[in-house]
Amino acid sequence: MENKKCYIVYLGAHSHGPSPTSLDLQIATHSHYNLLASILASEEKAKEAIIYSYNRHINGFAALLEEEEAADIAKNPKVVSVFLSKKHQLHTTRSWEFLGLHRNGKNSAWQKGRFGENIIIANIDTDIFRLCSYRKSAVEMILRVRLVSLLRCAVTRLYFYLFDDVASLGRCGVPMSMFHETIRVADKSCLDRPHGGRQMSLPEICCRDDPLSKIDPASCYGADVLAAIDQAIDDGVDIISLSAGGSYVVTPEGIFTDEVSIGAFHAIARNILLVASAGNDGPDLGTVVNVAPWVFTIAASTIDREFSSTLTIGNNNQQIEPDVTAPGVSILSAYSPFATASNLPTDTRRRFQFNVLQGTSMSCPHVSGIAGLLKTRHPNWSPAAIKSAIMTTANTLDNTNRPIKDAFDKTLATPFAYGSGHVQPDLAIDPGLVYDIGLTDYLNFLCASGYNQQLISGLNFNRTFTCSGSHKVTDLNYPSITLPNLGSKAVTITRTVTNVGPPSTYTATAQVVGYNITVVPNSLSFKKIDEKKTFQVIVQANSVTKRGSYQFGELRWTNGKYIVKSPITIRRKY
Repeated sequence: MENKKCYIVYLGAHSHGPSPTSLDLQIATHSHYNLLASILASEEKAKEAIIYSYNRHINGFAALLEEEEAADIAKNPKVVSVFLSKKHQLHTTRSWEFLGLHRNGKNSAWQKGRFGENIIIANIDTDIFRLCSYRKSAVEMILRVRLVSLLRCAVTRLYFYLFDDVASLGRCGVPMSMFHETIRVADKSCLDRPHGGRQMSLPEICCRDDPLSKIDPASCYGADVLAAIDQAIDDGVDIISLSAGGSYVVTPEGIFTDEVSIGAFHAIARNILLVASAGNDGPDLGTVVNVAPWVFTIAASTIDREFSSTLTIGNNNQQIEPDVTAPGVSILSAYSPFATASNLPTDTRRRFQFNVLQGTSMSCPHVSGIAGLLKTRHPNWSPAAIKSAIMTTANTLDNTNRPIKDAFDKTLATPFAYGSGHVQPDLAIDPGLVYDIGLTDYLNFLCASGYNQQLISGLNFNRTFTCSGSHKVTDLNYPSITLPNLGSKAVTITRTVTNVGPPSTYTATAQVVGYNITVVPNSLSFKKIDEKKTFQVIVQANSVTKRGSYQFGELRWTNGKYIVKSPITIRRKY
């Protein structure tokens, strides 16, 4: 046991459908036992080693293995990847009024989105819980909330083990008061209110056995996160809000050795948007986590002043990350009664149910709530369409109508700090045009990224997927454009927009200092909703373009009423 560590064995997608039967689940788990037994020489040893069998939508398992055993199972042709389960860090008023959403407003996104009625949001983070008689307490990893009406609610909770001591865990990590207001859940008394023929109440979680007390308490965080995402997908949620991420940067080559990237891919495949916090490791460049293109990555900013206290700075990736920024500083949050306000060991007296906190754990649920409003307003929109609407309507000016500044050094911030800008829910709910992306588009992106066809077919529910060879990484229909290594030749970027507004004609403008940019065609006419139009953006450096440094600009389509903006980031290589 001393030499064993928690590894995740990822197998892609299951062959069973989106609604697996109990027999399907048993077959999937048994296949995991058989696979591991081929290495451990015994099904009993395999059952003892496996911690989680991901048997619903994500195909794989987490198991305690020695390094040699993990290496042996990685050789199996059915295996996509084998990697150590990594520790994920928790990213943890009037923010809604600041965003323009007022309780008594008449035509804001809250009213247009019917306060997110009937939307189910899975919130993956820690939460307040009763202290058990023993120290190894379960930490809540997922909260499922369904809005029945503005005055009634039903809440159920599942718990996945993180194995950390309550006192050292400190704050709650989820801005529950904000999150409740986001989706308009009534107060706690509704949890004990009869609804739908059953009594809803918080389950007792303290007296469950601790199955992993023998292992390093920090070794299976990623395995727990993946289990929570798999369960949320199976629950049929509309949105997953994840306020946690690894303390490492995920490269394009490492997407399928990252638990959040894997979980989010399977969520997207089931038409579920996963919104994730970007992390709190700024201000250096390249510190954003949760950067796979199918993850909606959120930075944090202040309110009332320059909302530019971004806690995370973007990555040198094929798309700008984070995607947007939202209020994440000085946010009123629910707080663990077992932690002190200062979280100092010497502070043993002050206990509060609420505290003012900051971090991307505070900003992420804001965007999850906004996404819920859009999903209610537009129930047939894809996760990518919702993401696009929020990104293309974001604002790069602060509330004094000046460019956003970085709070660390008071210089002008860039898209690497705020992505497309600060969220504006009243505009996002009616964006005019969206950049949509489907599962096939993501699979083609993986083809262009160099992943082998067998792996990609495994992600395609084990249906053969043929890479065409003509797709480029830069052609993923993302609502931003990034060219980190532009040479001397012109580069052509292809994008497709979908009309979600009334019939009209849009014209394009695009500009980045030091580059010649042409949009072809530069005018698009739409006659009906859901009509799609494709255009190209041709980029070429001019003779005075500085090498090695990033330049920022913008592409915008407008018809006089709607302004659809996409940030452009370019670096000319040496």
